[in-house]
Amino acid sequence: MRKIIALIIISLTILSVKAEETVTVSEIDFSSVGSYSMWNIGPATPVIQNGALYINNTTEANFWDLQYFVLDNFPVVNGVEYTVTAKVKGYHGNLPFNIGTWDATFGGDLNFSDSNDWQTVSKKLKSTIDASNAHLNFQTGHYTSPYSIAYVAITYVEAISGDEYVIPLIVNGNLATDDESSFCLKIDGERQHSFINNGEMVIDVPERTVDGWPWETQLCIMSHMPLKAGYKYQFSCQVKSSSPRSILIHANDGPDNYVYSYIAGNEINVTDEWKQYIVTEVVPTEADGFNVLALNLSTIIEPCTMYFKNFEWNFITKDPSLASVDNVVASQPVNHWTVYNILGVKVLDSDDESEIYNLNPGFYIVNGKKIAIRR
Repeated sequence: MRKIIALIIISLTILSVKAEETVTVSEIDFSSVGSYSMWNIGPATPVIQNGALYINNTTEANFWDLQYFVLDNFPVVNGVEYTVTAKVKGYHGNLPFNIGTWDATFGGDLNFSDSNDWQTVSKKLKSTIDASNAHLNFQTGHYTSPYSIAYVAITYVEAISGDEYVIPLIVNGNLATDDESSFCLKIDGERQHSFINNGEMVIDVPERTVDGWPWETQLCIMSHMPLKAGYKYQFSCQVKSSSPRSILIHANDGPDNYVYSYIAGNEINVTDEWKQYIVTEVVPTEADGFNVLALNLSTIIEPCTMYFKNFEWNFITKDPSLASVDNVVASQPVNHWTVYNILGVKVLDSDDESEIYNLNPGFYIVNGKKIAIRR
C-alpha cells in the first residue's frame, strides 16, 4: 500500500524546466467559425469570408464609430501584463483596441506595416482593471480599405518558481473504457447512458424545442473535488461536429445547479474537423466552490452529431499540502512504462512497474509526463 501511494504522490510533481510559461486567456481562429455573432456597431458589419473575419468599411469616420468584439467573456486581473496578438491581412497602420467591460477598459494599438501579406502583430499592455467577463474590442472607423482577420489571442506570461503539482479532477478522460462516472449527459433533463465508444464520445443533439435554451442538451464534466476561488486549473478536450456551432460553458455545483456563466473560456467554436480546445484560468469569485463544467450543446435550433475525445481537467497548485492523496483521482490502468531522462535519453521501457523504483533520484518523463523521483 505504501508503494502505491508513493507512486501516486510523485506522479503529481511537475518539474519546472522553464522559468516561465505562456498562458492563453482566450483565442479565436476565425477559420473554425461558421458565422460572426459578437457585438458590433458602426457603418460596416464584420462577416466570415474565406476562413477569416472580413471588414469592409467605406465610410470614413472617427475610429470609435466602427467597433466590434473579436474575443468575449474572458478574465483579466489588475496589474498583469497581457499580450494581444492578431493575424491580419490588408490593414495598414495602427489598429486601436480596448480590453475590459462596459464599465472600465484599458487599451492600445496594433501597428501593421504597409505589406499586403498576412501579418502577425502583438502588443503588450498592463491591465488596470479586474474583470471576469472582459471583451477585446477592435475600433477601425477611420480605416476605409477592406481587411481580414484570421486569428486573435490574448495571453500572459506566468513565472514558474519551484515545483507545480497537477491533480487530475476526472477519470477516464481518454475514454478508454465505458466508465461514465466523471460525465453526465442530459437531453431535455433526462440523463443518458452508453455515449462512450472506442475512445470517443458520440452525442446526437436533437432539434432544440425551446428558444434560448442551449442547455436542452448538456454534457457535464464532473470534478471529484470543488474548486475554490483563486484555484488555478486547466481544461482541454478535442471536439468536432457534423455542422458548425458553438458550445457555451457554465460552472455548476453538481449536474443540475447552475452557478456562473463565464468559466473555462465560456465558448468553444466547433466545426466538422477535430479541434483541440485548451484553457488555463483561475477560478473567479463568482464560481467559488463549483465542481462541474456544463457544456451546453443546443446553442442553435438545428440537430447535429457532436464528437469528443481526450478530456483533461487538472487542478494546478504549488502548495504541496493541497496535493494530498485525498485530492488524487485514481489513474487509468497502465500496462507499460516508457521513461526518458531530462536530456531525452530513454532509460526504461518496461511492463514492470516496480522497475521505476530502481531509477536514481531525479526528474524523468514517464509516459509523456514529467515527474520527480525522490528517496
